Amino acid sequence: PPPSTPLGRLDTALDTPTRPPRVSTPDSKKFAAILLESNPVELQRQLLISTVQNQVLSSQLRRAAAHRTLLLEKLERARDQNEDLKFRLEEKSIEVEGAKARLRQIEKNQKSCDSIERSRDHSSMRDMEPLHIPDEGDDEPRISETPRVKPSRIPRHTAHKGTAPRPPARSPA
Repeated sequence: PPPSTPLGRLDTALDTPTRPPRVSTPDSKKFAAILLESNPVELQRQLLISTVQNQVLSSQLRRAAAHRTLLLEKLERARDQNEDLKFRLEEKSIEVEGAKARLRQIEKNQKSCDSIERSRDHSSMRDMEPLHIPDEGDDEPRISETPRVKPSRIPRHTAHKGTAPRPPARSPA
């Protein structure tokens, strides 16, 4: 229904809200100047300028809101990607630590194999080479001077004839 008074005829055309928006501190000087103005052409001019400014600001606000929404979506995707990359980095760090531990174990085993090989080089009396003792004419009297010890009849226990006992293996630390 059309309003009974001439006031408010432009409310629907101008999308005027039923309640004006709240402003923290309204400019009382502007209100006073508008109310004191009696020239209808000047009032119309100011109304048109204010309407255009309002449309420009509303359009900017809509674009800013859409841009903000887009930026928030990008931020959320970046956060998700960052979390995914952190998780992958943690997995790779764990893999690297495991590889380092395996490498240390292999190196340790290699060192122990090398030391076993070195100890095997001279672990048996058969593997040792005899020393050459120079023949001298006075060796004969020394041998006769040395008293002979009667061999024991108690058999000696050896793990395997011809092998010397091995040193104890090092335990991994």
